[in-house]
Amino acid sequence: MKSDHKIIRGIYGQWPGFLGGLFIALIAWLFLSNLSSPIKYQDQYQLTINTHIPQVTAEGAGYYDEGDEVIPLISQEELIVDGIKRKFVSWDIKPPITMTKDRVVNAIWKTRYYLEIESLYGDVKGEGWYDEGTEAESTMGPVIVEENGVKHIFTGSSENSPIIMNSSKKIIADWKTQYLLTVNSYYDTAQYSIWYDEGYEAYPSVSNGIVQENGTRHTHTGWSLNLPIIMDYPKTVDAEWKTEYYLTINSDYGRFSEDNWYNKGEEVNLGYHVLKIEVSNGIRKEHVGWSSESPVLMDRANTVTAIWNTLYKLNVTVEPEHAAEVEPRGWYKEDEIVPLNVRVAPGWKLVSISETLPILMDRAQKTSL
Repeated sequence: MKSDHKIIRGIYGQWPGFLGGLFIALIAWLFLSNLSSPIKYQDQYQLTINTHIPQVTAEGAGYYDEGDEVIPLISQEELIVDGIKRKFVSWDIKPPITMTKDRVVNAIWKTRYYLEIESLYGDVKGEGWYDEGTEAESTMGPVIVEENGVKHIFTGSSENSPIIMNSSKKIIADWKTQYLLTVNSYYDTAQYSIWYDEGYEAYPSVSNGIVQENGTRHTHTGWSLNLPIIMDYPKTVDAEWKTEYYLTINSDYGRFSEDNWYNKGEEVNLGYHVLKIEVSNGIRKEHVGWSSESPVLMDRANTVTAIWNTLYKLNVTVEPEHAAEVEPRGWYKEDEIVPLNVRVAPGWKLVSISETLPILMDRAQKTSL
């Protein structure tokens, strides 16, 4: 059997004696120093990054050697989720972050809410983004919008001012709609326009139902639209009138039924009236016609004059009565010449007559024989 010494020598026998011994001593020293010295470690610390928004990620989380400086990076600095706007402001630990211990860094966000304003009319102001907790104010101008007979009046909104923006909100402007009713009337003072709320039932009126002047009469009979008038859009209604004209009969004597009101365009037949009026003793008036032709068209107020003839009475007295017969006797037209026929009875003689024959009827006559 070979000894260990021989083996070692065999291996290093080629080295010179001094150098070989030095090399062996060095190896032995390294081996023995590793057995006696403790193991040294490098300290590391963990960096945790919280964005607090699931849709946002960050870079920089992990383990770092003691003393390392880290600047976290965020994937989005501004985003809108479910109507809420988030804007990155900073980290709660100011970068760079020196890793002297385990650290947790949180993203700080500014929260903004959107104010939406819905309005069918007018110029709306105030819609937009507002910081959380601030007061928002909406304005409406003008508060009355009018066009083509339609008026919209602002009456308020679904949210009272000031509006605290603790969430995204929608405001609906409330409006009242009115429609213009124009009332036309040509014969009185009822010509006017008035605003009514949408759906209102309107009953127009005239100030005078009968307007009369200078032989013309206008009588209100109704309206061009059925009542009540439902105000569902701008409307115009005309007052309806019946026009009548007065036929005046001028007459010095008596009264005629034709003297009355007649509808516009009506034709009035002037009748012949067998009418004789004794105006005084021995004088009579007889109706014989009219100053205008019949029928009279009532397209305006008209005046017609009744024409009368004057009749005088011829009264003949015979003394004694049986001494003669006289013809004719009775009523005669003015200026008529009446021959007088006298038949004397036997045994009598006509001595005288009080009037010249023939007799001119220019007055009531009394003749004696």
